[in-house]
Amino acid sequence: DSIVADSLVEIGILLYNKHDLEGALNIFNEAFEIYINENDSTSNSLDSIGRTSNNIGCVYYQMGDIASALVYMQKSLVAQRSALGLSEKAESSLVNCAITQANSGYLKFESDHLDALTTLEESLLVLESVLGDENMTVESVRSNITLAKQQQTFHP
Repeated sequence: DSIVADSLVEIGILLYNKHDLEGALNIFNEAFEIYINENDSTSNSLDSIGRTSNNIGCVYYQMGDIASALVYMQKSLVAQRSALGLSEKAESSLVNCAITQANSGYLKFESDHLDALTTLEESLLVLESVLGDENMTVESVRSNITLAKQQQTFHP
């Protein structure tokens, strides 16, 4: 059930922080399967699927598998956007969605996707409106936008 999946996610985060990427990936995938098999389309379930997909994407990124990371970031965005429409905590869900979109934009930047800059700029608009201009996450996205613009200048 979801309590087991939530606990697995916490274990996956611990493994990720200890750089046990294979272990984290296995645990996150197990949690992901539990969330998916619940067939629950509530905001909390979709949010859990979104966050777990984001975690899996981060693991794949750390493993150097950008293509798989992007697939899971996109799954995360779909789930989080769906949850946003059902959420009573819309602001929190909106921030989570924008952070995932920023992660996706960074992965696109890393793999020279043409729409990396657009993805990053869209996430920045949301993050600035909710978190403010002086937030560390906002500053990080701004830095990534600068890098993406520089890359675009060198590779038009």
